[in-house]
Amino acid sequence: MQPTDHPMPAPCSLQGGFLLLARLVGVELSAESTNTLTNKNMALRDLEQTAEQFKLNYRREMLSLDNLPDDAFPCLMQLKQKRFYLLLGKSAGCLQVLGQNRKPIRIPVEVLKPVFFGAIHWLNPTEQPAKGSGNSFDTLLDTLNQSDQPDQPEKPHKPETPDEPDSFNIPDQSPDSTDDSSWLTKQAKALSPKYAQVLLATLLINVLTLSLPVFTHFVFDKVLPSYALDTLLVVSLGIGFVVVIDFILRWLRSYYVDDACLVMAKNTEFHLLSRILELEKTDLPESPGRITKMVQDFSRVKESVSSSVLLSALDIPFFALFTFIIWLIGGPLVWIPLTIAAIVLPLSFISYRRSKRRSEPQVQSQHEKSVFLHEVTHGLDTVRAMGAKQRILAHWRKLVATGSRNEFNSKQSGIFLTTLVGSASQMVVISTLIMGVFLIQSGSLAPGSLFACIILGSRAVAPLMNLTMVLNRVNLSLQALEQLKKLLSDKTVEHTSKKQRLSGLKADLVIDDMSFTYPDDRQPTLRNISVRIKEGERVALIGASGTGKTTLMKLLQGDLMPTSGYIYVDNQDLSGVNLDDYRKHCAVAHQSPTVFSGTLRSNLLLGNESATRDELNKVCHITCLDGFVRRCREGYDYAVRERGSNLSGGQQQALCLSRTLLHGGSLVILDEPASAFDNIGEALFCQRLPDYLDQHQTLILVTHRSSLLQLVDRIIVLAEGQVVADGLRDDVLAKIRNVHQAESS
Repeated sequence: MQPTDHPMPAPCSLQGGFLLLARLVGVELSAESTNTLTNKNMALRDLEQTAEQFKLNYRREMLSLDNLPDDAFPCLMQLKQKRFYLLLGKSAGCLQVLGQNRKPIRIPVEVLKPVFFGAIHWLNPTEQPAKGSGNSFDTLLDTLNQSDQPDQPEKPHKPETPDEPDSFNIPDQSPDSTDDSSWLTKQAKALSPKYAQVLLATLLINVLTLSLPVFTHFVFDKVLPSYALDTLLVVSLGIGFVVVIDFILRWLRSYYVDDACLVMAKNTEFHLLSRILELEKTDLPESPGRITKMVQDFSRVKESVSSSVLLSALDIPFFALFTFIIWLIGGPLVWIPLTIAAIVLPLSFISYRRSKRRSEPQVQSQHEKSVFLHEVTHGLDTVRAMGAKQRILAHWRKLVATGSRNEFNSKQSGIFLTTLVGSASQMVVISTLIMGVFLIQSGSLAPGSLFACIILGSRAVAPLMNLTMVLNRVNLSLQALEQLKKLLSDKTVEHTSKKQRLSGLKADLVIDDMSFTYPDDRQPTLRNISVRIKEGERVALIGASGTGKTTLMKLLQGDLMPTSGYIYVDNQDLSGVNLDDYRKHCAVAHQSPTVFSGTLRSNLLLGNESATRDELNKVCHITCLDGFVRRCREGYDYAVRERGSNLSGGQQQALCLSRTLLHGGSLVILDEPASAFDNIGEALFCQRLPDYLDQHQTLILVTHRSSLLQLVDRIIVLAEGQVVADGLRDDVLAKIRNVHQAESS
């Protein structure tokens, strides 16, 4: 490979690149297939046949790096000496290459050209994956395996090895890089070449518009008096050519705007979900329905940069050009469009302010309707069981009435101006004709000039007629941006990126005088908690409902941060630790199971893509899910519906518990892990789990069930947000029995 001025990342082999690309396009390859491909000496001539074996479409094309389309990624870039780079995207003259630390790194195209062989390779699934069976792009990047990676250990416990440093020093300037500018500004800067073409086309279109009044003036004043038909033929051919050019320019302008809007939509909608996944729970809106509505409102932002709105706005400044030409041709006739503008412009901004004031309640009403509808659709069984149909309908009727009234008021705020603006073009024509008659009679204006001024006057006020529409769309877009600002802000991510990185975790936890109060509560949920949990301990958190057990678990996960006091992990303050690194070493099973549409396999592999079938069988045996898998004709490929609606509560919990164990980690936190199990399933789980856990893994069990306490050696009892007992299991249980006996006597 030829040397360059920039250090380059190590390329991958054909086998490694094939595996990486297959994962990124959403195809799940089993560990057995991965090992087979890794050990196989694959040649380029075998690539198409290997792709067909795994139900993939293969395509190869010779392209220049400058001509890679936006939808070409991900793809394999073939280097000289039959080595490969995995390309993830492009922007601003750079290509994003998957680096050795599983993160996209930007490398200038000019740096890659000397080592580029000229071939680009693509893989695509022959069938679309089941809905929800795919994984997020960041998750896939975190779990991809290089071809030279050692065989996976027998247990799906993730090795605690330090992250590999980058082998090159090119700074990451991807869209996720943090700076002070907003996300929209970044997108606009990246698309500035496209918008420069739009501005140039707009200028040419409006200049060519002047040809029509010139043609009209020439025909009426030169051709018509002398009936010069040959001259008419020549100028007609000329104006026809201008019309064709104008058509092409208008089509290209709309194409460039819509293309830029398409690129912005793809980048930003990916950016939205990426931000939702990166933000901590405390930084997100409380309601999932509100988050969904906020993302849907992004369509308003796209409208503001689409052809219908943006092009109308771009034409407005040319009002000055057309009025200047009217002044040159018609003199006093220029006062007609100026008068119309003097009336329309102030009224437009007054209407904008009124509409802005009245649209805020409308947006709030829409959000409330979206949140309520989200709650009802996910709780239909409860609504039917409680016979609450009439109550739900009554509340919905109230929300609809309020929303409709707010929407009506918002629309009526500009109805007068819309009607007035609709008559502006007619007023220009009528007024110009009336005044033109007197100017022609006085000899200061030619008939051809009058018709030219009519055309120019109508063209001048046409953008003003769309000004109200533009302002209203911009107003809605600004409100949507305000709602999305928190999701799209880089500040939270920037703060997280500067925290201490973790290469391993011993799960030695120290809670020092910690208290926590929820933002809307006056009383603290947890008060002055001081506890140490050593590596490898088996600890249970017990207590009555509402004593703070789940809150403490969320604090240990990093989902919440203490109001006062500290949580130390391996002698490091958890608030200063990179939570992404920390959670890689934590296996957490929540009390309420979360199941995604897709397959059993895709749900199980959510946190450990490299797990083998033996590892799947092992964790499913522990949670008793293996019986259900055997009964399914499809096995692990059994289709799971949205939110696991075709699974029982026990099956959902067993699936999520299996996924947690498969994820592995130094710290295992289980919140009521067997609450939906039957007695036999619970007994088998308690019998099998201890043999699976490693002696260095720390187990924290949150439970109300005394039968699960056989899994632990130590019990911490919470009452009213405080630790009231902490000790060996048998000692604490004896104290609890004594207290109950004393109370009963």
